[in-house]
Amino acid sequence: MRNASRDLSEVLGAIAIVLGTAGGIFQLVKSHNSGETTSFSPTYLICATVSELLFAAQGGMKRSATLVITRIGAFAYFAILLALYVSHRMERTTASTSPPRPPTTDSASPAASRPDESCTSDRGRT
Repeated sequence: MRNASRDLSEVLGAIAIVLGTAGGIFQLVKSHNSGETTSFSPTYLICATVSELLFAAQGGMKRSATLVITRIGAFAYFAILLALYVSHRMERTTASTSPPRPPTTDSASPAASRPDESCTSDRGRT
């Protein structure tokens, strides 16, 4: 009976790993594409990154490959989120300190070279 419960435990663990990994990948892609990581607390990301690394070390001390692998994966997830947070923050800082670009005028377009017709039209006047 003990083997059956251990086997079920491994199956549940494998399902949890797959689901957690899939959810993490979707979140990383969304955060990367949207450039929105401001809702994440940098303190949380740092603490979570360090804690997952410590859990991986604990798994190594217990000689549990499953713990080590999953915690290294979780460590990588939080480390990437932290890197995205820093990267997006730096992009915002750079964008806010650079001078605004002057508006471009397309001189080749006919609309740019002629005055607004609504101001110069004689239509409707007597």
